[in-house]
Amino acid sequence: MMRTFLLASDSRLEKFFRPSSEVAYHQFMKSYFLILITVSLLSTLSQASNKSEKLSSSELSALKAGASKGDAKSQLEYGKAIRATNREEAANWIQKAADQGSGEAWYWLGYAGLGKEQPIVYYEKAAETGYAEAYGPLFDELLFRAGSSADIAKAKKFADLARKTKIKVGYDSGKTFQTIDRCFEAGSPVIPKEDQPTPEEKKSFRASKVECFQYQHGIDAEKDSQLYRKCLLSNDEVDNNSLAEIYANGWRVKRNAKLAIALVCHGSNVPAELTGMVETLYTSKDEESLEQPFTFCDHVTSGMNGGFCAAEKEKIASKLRDGETASLTEKWTKPQKAAFQTLQKRAEEFFVERASSEQDMSGSARAQIAIDEEARLRSELLGSVKSFESGHLPQDRDLATADRELNKIYSKLMKSNQHELFGTVTKENIKVTQRKWIKYRDAFVKFATLKYPKISSDIWKTWLTRQRIDQLKENLG
Repeated sequence: MMRTFLLASDSRLEKFFRPSSEVAYHQFMKSYFLILITVSLLSTLSQASNKSEKLSSSELSALKAGASKGDAKSQLEYGKAIRATNREEAANWIQKAADQGSGEAWYWLGYAGLGKEQPIVYYEKAAETGYAEAYGPLFDELLFRAGSSADIAKAKKFADLARKTKIKVGYDSGKTFQTIDRCFEAGSPVIPKEDQPTPEEKKSFRASKVECFQYQHGIDAEKDSQLYRKCLLSNDEVDNNSLAEIYANGWRVKRNAKLAIALVCHGSNVPAELTGMVETLYTSKDEESLEQPFTFCDHVTSGMNGGFCAAEKEKIASKLRDGETASLTEKWTKPQKAAFQTLQKRAEEFFVERASSEQDMSGSARAQIAIDEEARLRSELLGSVKSFESGHLPQDRDLATADRELNKIYSKLMKSNQHELFGTVTKENIKVTQRKWIKYRDAFVKFATLKYPKISSDIWKTWLTRQRIDQLKENLG
């Protein structure tokens, strides 16, 4: 099950957008990135607005007078000052400053969304005047966060201009320019004709319910890197980073590091990740094979792609667990299977709530943390049932003691102040999760007493309660 990323720390994974495939994920990521940029932009612009609101009426009048006389700096500053209250007039004044050659004005037309064109148009004009701040967002739009829409030739043009005019970009201009140069050297990501699926194969893959990753890992499908490649290439929007892995590693194709570089350069949404991948591929470009496989996820540095990689890993693990579960329950009676299905439903409700509500969601890696916790709980449940099936059953029957300990820690949590709890976890989070745990516990006991009748319900409740106590203890900061 693929999940994506919390935009607020108290959101629920149940409310996530859930892409059904790698392609849907990348389409979503474009929107997600725009949201992040918009939030960041609004925050920055809000700070700028607060600063401009401190201008006195006499200062505003002086700026307007200067702007009316044609002073470009006054036109820009006056436009910025009134932007919050009159965007149209602000845009007109800033445009006047831009028309006089102000690089900062061109930049603001794009940065503040005041221009009639896309921001990149104004970043280009600002960069052409030598305005340094425009280069960062310009390179992001042209390459580092452009995905399949990357315009590397134009990125190279502006990188050369920045070098010529000695403009520094970011914290490491050298790495930035080097990555652009290497992407330019790699060229367009043209897949060899002989590696492409036929029209009939494309139609077949699109009609199939088998996902591409299943061919790669041999899960409910033949393990075949050629089928994996052709499946990826049959999608309407191709996942270039996955294709890059194929050519970087030579999976059923001739190893082609140059093509792999071209692919990652047309699949990036995080600058540091692209820089790292290009560095790895470029330094190994003359090698016939790699000692360690090249993978996109090994180069992930961002929380958002960390979540994607965790989801991909869990998707594979989920298929494997499904296979193990089917084999494990094959000879069970119908009532036992029915009780287990109910348990799985209640378990999933509890696991998802526990993973989103009782984890610290304050960082950018929150999606990965939540997905990893869900995966751990699911694997733990399957592992426990496998252990029970082999005869290793719980024996602790001291339910009264376990209940007292559970009530004690729960009461302590409910009396705690927010700063005493773990990260973003709240008392309401714990209450909701606890209610779902009770339903999970009851479903587990019903299944377990039916499947393993020699073990009493009190023993099962004690075993489950001990697990829950350990979980609740984690909620104390």
